[in-house]
Amino acid sequence: MTEWLSRSSSRALSLKLTISMLFVEMEEITSHPVFQLALCHCCRWKDVHIYLYSPTAAQCFAGISGKVPLLQSLKVDIPERFSDVTAPGGDADGFFEAPMLRDYSFDGRIHVFDLPWNFLTKIVLGKFYTDDDNLDFLSQCWDVVD
Repeated sequence: MTEWLSRSSSRALSLKLTISMLFVEMEEITSHPVFQLALCHCCRWKDVHIYLYSPTAAQCFAGISGKVPLLQSLKVDIPERFSDVTAPGGDADGFFEAPMLRDYSFDGRIHVFDLPWNFLTKIVLGKFYTDDDNLDFLSQCWDVVD
């Protein structure tokens, strides 16, 4: 992976991250070499798809706050079995300062990331939300067209 990243120079990255460690401490996730390498290049992230199989995993992205200037698309999948589990510490704000983020897709029942909702132009919410939940999200998304 290191070689591939060095060959890609400063080009924007499309990335899929799967965090599948169940009920482990956040330090175990954040200290993983592949996770560390991915975070070192977060300033190049353009399209990110995250599979969170741990309720603590969202907090691992807190360190990228303000460091994702190219991020345009974020997709987050959380398995149904975590539908009643809330992320410790509340929403993670690592993606809140993503000035280019326009496209957000979320499949899961719990909301884990605080986002720049007013910048979004496209939003896809998973099957687990009620109409009232959807209206709450949409009321924060002033520029949604899709």
